Amino acid sequence: MTNTNIAPVLVFVYKRLDTLTETINSLKRNFLAPVTDLIIYSDGAKSDADRSKVQQVRGYIKNIEGFKSVNLNVSEKNRGLAKSIIRGVTEVLQNYSSCIVLEDDLITSPNFLNYMNDSLQKYEKNEKVFSISGFTFPIKNPESYELDAYFNRRGCSWGWATWADRWQSIDWEILNRDGEKKNIPGTKILGSDFPSLIQKYYNGTADSWAIPWCYFQYRNNLLTLYPTVSKVKNIGFGLDATHTMKTEKRFATYLDTSLSKNFSLSDDTAIDHELSDQYTNQFSFMKRIKWRILYDLKNLFK
Repeated sequence: MTNTNIAPVLVFVYKRLDTLTETINSLKRNFLAPVTDLIIYSDGAKSDADRSKVQQVRGYIKNIEGFKSVNLNVSEKNRGLAKSIIRGVTEVLQNYSSCIVLEDDLITSPNFLNYMNDSLQKYEKNEKVFSISGFTFPIKNPESYELDAYFNRRGCSWGWATWADRWQSIDWEILNRDGEKKNIPGTKILGSDFPSLIQKYYNGTADSWAIPWCYFQYRNNLLTLYPTVSKVKNIGFGLDATHTMKTEKRFATYLDTSLSKNFSLSDDTAIDHELSDQYTNQFSFMKRIKWRILYDLKNLFK
């Protein structure tokens, strides 16, 4: 892997200095950090109450070191996460062939950048592969499975990567064109939560770029590559969380501790259903009910 093939990392930040410092510190411990361009997008304060926290974050990002370069993009107005990510990724992919994207509440394993860059290079010419995910739920590998990744029809926005041609192909109005009652994906393919996510998108209660992104992938029969051992862990399940539930256990995973820099990736895009179904089942109706009950009981006895 030559330095010219290393994808830049975009980090989108808002007001969470505590989680952001953990995100940056873990990223700095990545083997490829010294040869990686870091690009940070800082959104403007949504209210006067958030202004001081946003300024604290901006004071911190001005002094980040440990990467090949650090470029800051600061917005004076609040765009919101969806518009910030669509705009930022679009801008960066005008100058790069691919990019890796993180938010300010994700910690990564030291080999996260190795896995992401290897995967980007492996599937660069395979248009069937829509994105690379750094996150996965705990997966039990069959004894016969010797690869370090598997494919699934559902995308994931917790530490991901894509290529310029795939990103530029997205129809961001696809949900509006399909209509509220039409073509909503079945629960067996994407999980029982996805129809309700789409309804929230239509109702305007979900400011999410990832919902039409995932839906576009599904409608075009495209794939996301997942590691068999997660390279990303979400630490954003707190009171300041904007787009995640206030409970962590449902999305708990094991972060890769192997320190491996080399990964075995499939030459084709066949879905291993034994692995893929383990991931999708985490979004099943029964799984979601279980965690909803546990969450309610936890709050009841506080």
